[in-house]
Amino acid sequence: MLQSIFKAAGLTLLASSLIPAAAIAGTTRPPKKSSPFSDIFTKDTSINPGWVIAEPNAGSSYGLVKKGLLLDASAQNGGSDLWPLTNYNASMLLQPIMPSTYGWTVTTKISFRVTHDYMGAGLVLTTQTSGFNSSSLFHRFEYGDNPQPGIEGFTNGSPDPSYIPFDGKLVYLCLQKVGETYVFSYSTDGKTWTQVEAVTDDTPYTYIGLISIRQPYDGKLGVDSKPVFSYFKNVTR
Repeated sequence: MLQSIFKAAGLTLLASSLIPAAAIAGTTRPPKKSSPFSDIFTKDTSINPGWVIAEPNAGSSYGLVKKGLLLDASAQNGGSDLWPLTNYNASMLLQPIMPSTYGWTVTTKISFRVTHDYMGAGLVLTTQTSGFNSSSLFHRFEYGDNPQPGIEGFTNGSPDPSYIPFDGKLVYLCLQKVGETYVFSYSTDGKTWTQVEAVTDDTPYTYIGLISIRQPYDGKLGVDSKPVFSYFKNVTR
């Protein structure tokens, strides 16, 4: 069944099926002595064990497909968001970072068509991998529809002031840290970049990674968010 679904969507599974969220329950602790790393998902045959997989929505799943990592965020079970007014069920792939590191640059390439309101995908900073609540601190940098298609950031769920309209099938996102300043940019070709925002945030984030969200305000419970990430490049300096 999964094979036929992904064939129709133009995706080819590299395994017999996606891994459901229920299969990773209780496996959110990072390995000891972890260090920042890059990952080319189009070359992987399995998920790097250095990643912390956070999928609290039992209807969500993830897996490697021909074009990279598919990080599904389910519209079932109340949705998959990361916002105090809805829920904390977003799908995330996280790796540890040191808050004291002065600077780094991360980039990702996302194949993703925004077809419905309140679906998105991008980069995320957090201080935890599970147990999110109203006191949790996180910063999202995404391409999505909220409720208009575009590129924007969200601090603890609230939209940042900067927003750039965008609607496409492919986008590159870049996040640069210099001290307590984060510069968020996007590109349509991975070469020419447009800055979305430069924000000051002194939160001691301990994780960085990828995020996929889908909150079904539109009532379409059968429509998930299905971004495919080609890579995650992390350059620490």
